[in-house]
Amino acid sequence: MTMLSPRKRSELLADDELQSLMKVLERNRQGARPFQIFGMKYCCAVLPSGAVAGFTTLESDSSQVKRRNSFVRVRSTARVRTAGGGERQEERPAYGFIEHFLLVRVGGNLGAYAYPLCVKSSSDARSRSGLPSKFDDMDAFRVYRGCLWYVDVLAIDNTVETLKREAIHVVLHTRDRFTIVDV
Repeated sequence: MTMLSPRKRSELLADDELQSLMKVLERNRQGARPFQIFGMKYCCAVLPSGAVAGFTTLESDSSQVKRRNSFVRVRSTARVRTAGGGERQEERPAYGFIEHFLLVRVGGNLGAYAYPLCVKSSSDARSRSGLPSKFDDMDAFRVYRGCLWYVDVLAIDNTVETLKREAIHVVLHTRDRFTIVDV
């Protein structure tokens, strides 16, 4: 993974960002948790798939205005109830825009994380996980404004495209460049 364009110098994480990162570190069992965590934030990163995720400046905008240019799919798991009343883990994609990437050193280990703004769907009304609903067997959601939480950058699968249909956004495909050729 290649990080591009640091936003500013290392800074102390606080509030919601710190709590979210601590949850990820706890899940990954990264050893003793420090009281303070300093991290370097980045605007863009090249994903393992080769796609670039993050912010770009548009030529039509002023140099001060940035715009999100990539919508990403994150590999995640969700607890699903079974017919017998139990629970099982099921792999399901989550979606969101990347606010920033974070590079931190905790306990001598270097870690890279993404901070996506998750989608809000009918099946995830509180927007805790960014999980989509289904619309004609396609992933769909209502709005882009959901919760923010840190995820390991290796959990980001790829960038994707969406299409707005009626009052929902439908996830189309991975963002692969293609051209139409007349035969």
